Amino acid sequence: AQLGQSWSTDKEGPIWQAEVDRTGRKWGFNAQVVGIAPGFETEAGFVNRTDIITARFFNRLSWYGSRGRLVEQFSVFLAPRRLWEYEQRYGDGSPIEGIDRVSADLRLRGNWNLSAALTRSFFWFDPATYEGLVVGSPMGPEFSPVRKADGLFGGSTTITTPPWRKFDATLQVSYGEVPIFAEAGTGTELRMSGGIGLRPTQSLRVSLNVTATRIERSLGGEYARTLLPRLTLEYQPVRQLFFRVFAEYRDDQRTTLVDPATGAPLYLDGVPAGGLDFQGIRTDFLAQYLPSPGTVAYIGYATNFDNQYPGPGADLTQSQDRFFVKVAYLFRR
Repeated sequence: AQLGQSWSTDKEGPIWQAEVDRTGRKWGFNAQVVGIAPGFETEAGFVNRTDIITARFFNRLSWYGSRGRLVEQFSVFLAPRRLWEYEQRYGDGSPIEGIDRVSADLRLRGNWNLSAALTRSFFWFDPATYEGLVVGSPMGPEFSPVRKADGLFGGSTTITTPPWRKFDATLQVSYGEVPIFAEAGTGTELRMSGGIGLRPTQSLRVSLNVTATRIERSLGGEYARTLLPRLTLEYQPVRQLFFRVFAEYRDDQRTTLVDPATGAPLYLDGVPAGGLDFQGIRTDFLAQYLPSPGTVAYIGYATNFDNQYPGPGADLTQSQDRFFVKVAYLFRR
């Protein structure tokens, strides 16, 4: 169990966690409850969401075959998860989010890995999110969102190659029903992601990962799509020197919002709500010099380019750049 507390001039709040864990060869479980008060803030670490209590129970059952057989290991995982408001604002006191996940992992001869998962989820929509939205026209009636999206089913499958000396690869495909929080609706999402790692020499490593998603509304028509390729190059010519280059391109498209019950457009402050046409490039460069244990120097540079004024044909312009130097030396007696 753990307990923490934050204080600031205008708010304060606790964070706490209780956990029970068992790890065994054929059976294991992990039960965990985490609470984060709405007033909790952190300057060291990362807490991306407050005002929640999360409970999960993770169960694993494993069977093992003898080494060299076609099936060397088979595991089944059961993982329900529930999330409540820390201080109730909407909902009825029951969980506002939940997912039940059943998955199976199969390790085959030669270290091939196959996995599949099925999920069922539900979500409550926070009415405060939709204040100011009107339906049909700038002077239309106030938007009345549904309270809950329930019975959302999905599935995924993944295949991973063995980590061969020169390369390895993975591919994942998932499809299922998802909430569209921006308009309190639902849709179906197709997500495909894949990666390949290349090791042409002992000094050079290259990895390429690509993720593509597309969400269709339950009413019909596309809501959003994303394309996200990432490239990483790492080069270590000698033990003391290391270089890394990271590049990422992001293309996000999202249509303007509609009423999921009627398909009528939603307006906010007199203009169509939502909508996104974003393209951006992010690059990071890092050099490391390690002449001896305890002495190290880093030099890094990062820059972002994006269409700061989104629209068809908008040019990419530099929006951020950062440079840093870090030197560490260990004094010995």
